Amino acid sequence: MEKEYTWRLFLLLIGAFFCLLFAYILPTKIELKKVDILSDLRNPSSNSIIDNSEEEKIDEDLENHKIKTTASKQNHRRDKIYRKLIEKEANLEILKEHRKTCSSLSRTSFFKDYSSNHNGLERVFKKLLNKEPVRIAFVGDSFIGDDIFTIDVRSLLQKHYGGSGVGWMPFINLESRDYRKGVKHRFIGWNKLALLKNRKEEYTLSGSIFKANDEDLHSISYEWENNEEIENSTIFYKSSKNIELLMKSNGSSYNYKLPKSKSLTSFLIKEKTNKIALEFKNIEDASFYGISFESVPKNGGVFVDNYSIKGHSGIHLLRVDKNITKAYSSCRPYDLIIFEYGVNAISSKQKRYSGYRKSLMRNIKYIQSLYPKTDIMIMGIGSRGIKKGTDIKLMPQVLTIRKEQLRIAKELGVVFWDTLDVLGMGEYLNSWIKKKWLAKDCIHLSFRGGKELAKRFYESFIFEELYYSSVL
Repeated sequence: MEKEYTWRLFLLLIGAFFCLLFAYILPTKIELKKVDILSDLRNPSSNSIIDNSEEEKIDEDLENHKIKTTASKQNHRRDKIYRKLIEKEANLEILKEHRKTCSSLSRTSFFKDYSSNHNGLERVFKKLLNKEPVRIAFVGDSFIGDDIFTIDVRSLLQKHYGGSGVGWMPFINLESRDYRKGVKHRFIGWNKLALLKNRKEEYTLSGSIFKANDEDLHSISYEWENNEEIENSTIFYKSSKNIELLMKSNGSSYNYKLPKSKSLTSFLIKEKTNKIALEFKNIEDASFYGISFESVPKNGGVFVDNYSIKGHSGIHLLRVDKNITKAYSSCRPYDLIIFEYGVNAISSKQKRYSGYRKSLMRNIKYIQSLYPKTDIMIMGIGSRGIKKGTDIKLMPQVLTIRKEQLRIAKELGVVFWDTLDVLGMGEYLNSWIKKKWLAKDCIHLSFRGGKELAKRFYESFIFEELYYSSVL
């Protein structure tokens, strides 16, 4: 007679069920991953695009970062000074006057410094306190395109620290001839190679290279509408032949010879001018990497360059050429590089962005390796809204990207500026759009909106100077 084993199978299944149930309700102090045998049947309030357990872990890490980075007495002293400054910042005269010009539809967001000694901007402020010139590069997307935001950051910092000039400019801009506010820009006879389209070229941070086309004339001209005079015009190029250059300025003409160079180099023209026209000859195989305009006072000054690429999410910075960029950095070194990305990484169907975080962090680390002595800052994602009836709401993905950017800053030990916090975590979106500070696409700033955001950045920058004045 055949034995009946069905009851044994039943007991085995019951035992397995209680083992899994026990694993699921284990105390949280035991760091094992919980087992949820009913996960596939649960109602996916995982419609929320943020994995809550991961978000809580990030929040916990960020809240505890001070505890983890204050091991030494020096760190403790720095953090104590910073906390005291925050307590009394409302009464600081330099900020009180500035705040009279700021709108209530934005708010202060101090720099978050995740460096081990709270010295993430030490290079910058050491030079400023020693009255040495400081160069800052913003590397980003169309959120800061057309020099929006950076034009006012530059103006505010130069008014406070000295210096003048628009900084780096392209030879051509195919989207708009007068894309740089306050500068009349004309060009003839050029092709532009772009990092996102022409991958095989040797790019610098600008992601642009300019070469002669088949036309007979190859010229560029710039005129400053405020009649500001600039002393230094610097051309960045490489060429296997000597280049002939004719410069027209203030009713006079000057001839120059740019020496051939296999590697990227620069040529400085020292001539006070508020209007300049340049004609190039013998440039069949030459590559140009832009031109800069500035006046450097004896007591230092601040100079701000804008390298924005429309549609860039920051994950193609690995295409920046190592050797050409090192040559460029010797011609135009930076004390601070600020990365502004995020909006172009967002997809309404995507929930998680850990892959984007890893990729962006790898790209930032690569640029860090090319600029090993440069301070680094991450400027958090700004805004991206969606219309819900007559109302504008912040896309939840923006919060996820912001979390990932905070993690990058923490893991790399660099400074973070929370753009979204300045915008009230999306609270001010409708008001900014009504005031036309934000475009109807709920993404891009107008120049007026950029100016308001720049005021808050300047405020944070000045506050940081007060901190470094106390510790250096």
